[in-house]
Amino acid sequence: MDNNTNNNFATVNISSELKKHYIDYAMSVIVSRAIPDVRDGLKPVQRRILYAMYKMGIFSNSGYKKVARIVGEVIGKYHPHGDASVSGALVRMAQEFNMRYPLIDGQGNFGSIDGDPPAAMRYIEAKLSEIGEILLEDVEDTVDYQLNYDGNEQEPVILPAKVPNILMNGAEGIAVGMSTKIPPHNLTEIIQALIYLIDSNNNVTTNNLKIDVDYDNNVYSLEDIKKLSRERFIEFKSYYAIEDILVFLKGPDFPTKGNIFVSQKELIDLYKTGKGTILIQGICTIEESKDGKYKIIVTELPYKVNKAQLITRIAELYKNKKIEGISDLRDESNKEGIRIVIELKKGVNPIVVRNQLFKYTELQKSIASNLLVLVKGQPKYVSLKEILEAFISHRIEVIMRKKEIYLVESRHKLHILEGLVVAVKNIDDIVNIIKQSKEQSEAKQKLMQTYNLSEVQAQAILDLQLKKLVKLEISKLEEEYNQIKNEVSSLLKLLSSYSNILELIKIELQELKEKYGDKRKSNIIIKDEDKSEISLAEEDIVQNEEVIVTISKDGFIKRIKAEAYKIQNKGGKGSKALDLKETDYLKHIVYAKTHDNIMFFTSKGKVYTTKTYKIPDMNKNTKGISIFNLVNLEQNENITSVLTNKKDTNTQNQFLLIATKLGIVKKTNIQEFQNIRSSGIKCINLDESKQDEIVSVKTTTGNN
Repeated sequence: MDNNTNNNFATVNISSELKKHYIDYAMSVIVSRAIPDVRDGLKPVQRRILYAMYKMGIFSNSGYKKVARIVGEVIGKYHPHGDASVSGALVRMAQEFNMRYPLIDGQGNFGSIDGDPPAAMRYIEAKLSEIGEILLEDVEDTVDYQLNYDGNEQEPVILPAKVPNILMNGAEGIAVGMSTKIPPHNLTEIIQALIYLIDSNNNVTTNNLKIDVDYDNNVYSLEDIKKLSRERFIEFKSYYAIEDILVFLKGPDFPTKGNIFVSQKELIDLYKTGKGTILIQGICTIEESKDGKYKIIVTELPYKVNKAQLITRIAELYKNKKIEGISDLRDESNKEGIRIVIELKKGVNPIVVRNQLFKYTELQKSIASNLLVLVKGQPKYVSLKEILEAFISHRIEVIMRKKEIYLVESRHKLHILEGLVVAVKNIDDIVNIIKQSKEQSEAKQKLMQTYNLSEVQAQAILDLQLKKLVKLEISKLEEEYNQIKNEVSSLLKLLSSYSNILELIKIELQELKEKYGDKRKSNIIIKDEDKSEISLAEEDIVQNEEVIVTISKDGFIKRIKAEAYKIQNKGGKGSKALDLKETDYLKHIVYAKTHDNIMFFTSKGKVYTTKTYKIPDMNKNTKGISIFNLVNLEQNENITSVLTNKKDTNTQNQFLLIATKLGIVKKTNIQEFQNIRSSGIKCINLDESKQDEIVSVKTTTGNN
């Protein structure tokens, strides 16, 4: 381009420009969509839905309204996004299997734990639940408002949130480069923890914070009061540790119940750092029928597990022979609760099958937790203590605004009543002043000058009806005056220090606990500190059944169920044990159970071991796999003896008698062979120069 060309375009660095706009976009997603505010625990779409329902008058004691109508109101006034995002958020707030304490009361098909989608929004109806209403209580005067997306409506920046929703229902959201996943908790336990912090408050700087404004001589507008609240506000802080709080708040509590396995250290780390993982199991009970067969009954599921997909997964595992022994699988769930019935074949160990279900299905799952929230508009990982302190701070500010507005209104009423009391006491003179005045404005001025009244008081006297002058009405007027005066005195006392406000918050919380508090649904099971996770040993998911292990001369090994070798009557033709080449033949055959150890003694004086269940299970017509796949034998090392080291057998008086080709014998306690490494261990020292080798190993009690 010609350097002399005149243009109005500025030169910018594209890298810097892209970075700036990407950060702007990321923050917009974080603040405006994905991450909840620590104070009310809501994302913007949830807050807008609840506020729209409040403005529409769809309360818990009113009739249901079509969800489509609510969604239209939200989109039209507050939320500049698609109807699917709004209806999806609304439906979730009504689902009992998603929300520990649903904020919306739904009527119709709102989906199911089987993953069934909700009906179209034109078919379902909703209204606020009682707890949903509590989040909105006093929303008109106690929180800041902002213009909506088109500047024609006002919407609250935050809800007053009388209940700690961020912990009560938890939250999930995926933003740009970060996500939040806060598990739900039990309301009773949350309130106990909050009351503990309030009772134990050591923040001396707030305890005697006096009002530095003369309320008696000033009447403030609503905006003045909001400004005053912000100027006086001091954040609540407690000096107690997470460990102290966990005495009251035991851990997460899921709507779908289940057992939570977590160590005390994991809980403390999660609630201190805002990051952690917990393990949750469904509840499986075992029932035995009269015919000796067992049933596994699943009655509770881990949080957010799809029941239909779980049943399909179990069926697939049985089909692929990953889980054996199931004879029937059915879903008997109803309105009373979840009930998945897994019937087992006769002789099958139900404990093993249950452990297999935990290992291979979502009946046991780990749930990662990220306590990421918006604090003063910025995303931040917070501790449990910070969440509780933020809620108390929020309630302090809300109550201050609420009571200061009441104080202004009461003071205004008292001001008028003071003027009316003056009028009643001097009614004859006041009537003469009014009669002698040419205009209302003149009468007002004379009253103000004569009795030192304000314009508001003088106008109230002029508006006084004659019927108010009867003795009974005068008595009521004086009674009302004394009542309002007491109210003003009480409000001034309440606002005289933070201690009074904290006491009011405590009373509110106790009332909420009595009305909405309930028992835990999920059981907390504290793990050992040295076990970072619950992992099922392979042995726990294998049936301990009787088998025959065979090894050929050429080293082919396999296991066959003992029941395959049935007892034959007279004249039987025998049973073929394995299919081998003409040059190979069966060399070793041992009886064992799948949980036993198989010990292999070799010509070089070493012993190797493996679990029986690790030997492949094959039929009688196969030759098996090479022993080298299981045991790390050296070159020219042959297996000379095979023994079973039985599990759960008293080995105190059990010995191995080892004999070599040159006639050397040795007796060793079998306990010395409990922990054998994969490379094997020496069991006897051989004279290699004379080519000595083990020829036989037998078990003995030491007496035979």
